[in-house]
Amino acid sequence: MKNLITLIFCAFLTLNCSRNSGTDDTGQQDQLPAATQIGANTAGCLVNGKVLLPRGQKIQSGPVLASQYQFLNGGFHFGLNIQDNSNNILKSVGIGSDNLNFEVGKTYVLEENLNNNTQIKAYAHYVNYDIGYYKTSNNVLGEIKITNLNTNNNIISGTFWYDAVNANGEKVEIREGRFDVHYAP
Repeated sequence: MKNLITLIFCAFLTLNCSRNSGTDDTGQQDQLPAATQIGANTAGCLVNGKVLLPRGQKIQSGPVLASQYQFLNGGFHFGLNIQDNSNNILKSVGIGSDNLNFEVGKTYVLEENLNNNTQIKAYAHYVNYDIGYYKTSNNVLGEIKITNLNTNNNIISGTFWYDAVNANGEKVEIREGRFDVHYAP
């Protein structure tokens, strides 16, 4: 009888732990969206192995998923921002580029943002308002690959991965990133 009670208790613990791991606020299992190229307005990635999706209420005005691809000052500028404000902890993944005319099928290196709009660069960051700001650098890199660019319908799709470090040299790993969004021209 003692063994039966122990077995039931262990089964209860196992079920309870597995039921709560990797779920969002609604109890749904977190999953990355499919890597589509139709303008589905989806995006997501893994941050240190945990799913980050655009969800929750943004602290400031605007959407939790936003993108732009604009011709300014003689070059194209791209921006993608994915914000997850579930569990009342804002986390954000951002990718940008200056003076890059994206080509479908081409992969671009994500490196340091020098805040210099005259250089041709692509860069990325990760912000967790509990633990701080992380960014790519010339030594800590990543990649973005454009899989679809439809300028007639303002759709851009692609995949990305990168590592980012904070001021103390601590690293986060962004993996299996994908986006399929309508962008602001």
